[in-house]
Amino acid sequence: GDLEGARHAGEKNINLFLRVRGGKILFPCGSCLYMVKTVYPDLFRDTPLHERSLEAASRCQDYESYLVEMAARRLTPSPVVEGKVVSYHRPCHLSSIPNAAENAELLLSRVLKEQFKPMMGADRCCGFGGTFNMTHFDKSRDMGISKIKLAEESGTDIIATSCSGCIHHMRESAVRSKSRVAVVHTGEVFDF
Repeated sequence: GDLEGARHAGEKNINLFLRVRGGKILFPCGSCLYMVKTVYPDLFRDTPLHERSLEAASRCQDYESYLVEMAARRLTPSPVVEGKVVSYHRPCHLSSIPNAAENAELLLSRVLKEQFKPMMGADRCCGFGGTFNMTHFDKSRDMGISKIKLAEESGTDIIATSCSGCIHHMRESAVRSKSRVAVVHTGEVFDF
């Protein structure tokens, strides 16, 4: 709700991103990508910064999709996932970016092969939701624990995802429910 603070941070970010001419702006977090790609153009509508916000938005991409496009790059599974079943949690904000979550799953399945297993409820919200976990703590906590239980029922050892908020919340939920399921950023699954 702090639109003035968001505009101030947004202006700084846009100016920083556009210092480098051309090329992609890669994001390791779905929520951050959503903010720059979707929210900034609305936030700066009818302002002098609108065109620059559109330029920045047009260059934004999630890094899993970038890695899928750069298929020549050899990725191998990280030792973190050795002998483990890995599933993907689709962050709510990343799911709003066309093909981003699908590309993350495609990348995981290509690199991990039989170690990757889709998780039941992969697209179900983990309950983090920005300030939702503070304003609706009990509901948020229950959603997180439910997500971890779905992972266990799916035979998942490791949940990989592309949102720092989801990672934090699901790790906390795993501890709360005394689960063996680990939660990592998608980037931790690969050796480059």
